[in-house]
Amino acid sequence: MLRRSKRLQIKALAPDPSVNSNSAIADHLTQVSIQLRIPLEYREQPIISQMIADYGLTVNIRSALLVTNTPGQFELELQGESVQIQKAFDYMEQLNLTTLIIG
Repeated sequence: MLRRSKRLQIKALAPDPSVNSNSAIADHLTQVSIQLRIPLEYREQPIISQMIADYGLTVNIRSALLVTNTPGQFELELQGESVQIQKAFDYMEQLNLTTLIIG
C-alpha cells in the first residue's frame, strides 16, 4: 500500500555537458522518483499532463498499472527545479493523491 510522504527528498542531477554551464537551470535541476496512485474519480483527468504544463516538469513514466474500474498506479521520475517539483507535490496533495517517494 502506498502512503503519502510529506518529506520531499530531491537529489541534484549531474550537469549535462550539452547545456551551457553558465546557465542557472543547469545548476538547479533535480530529480525525484515517486509512486503515484490516482483514484477512480480522477481517472479521466489529465493529472500528469497538468503537472507538466503547470510546473514545467519533465516527467518520465517508468511504469503504469491501469486496469478497468481500479485506481491507476504510476512510477514516475520528476525532473525540474526544486521549486517546480515542490509545487507539483503541493498540487498532488491538494487533490489528495497518494504518493510515495522511492528515490
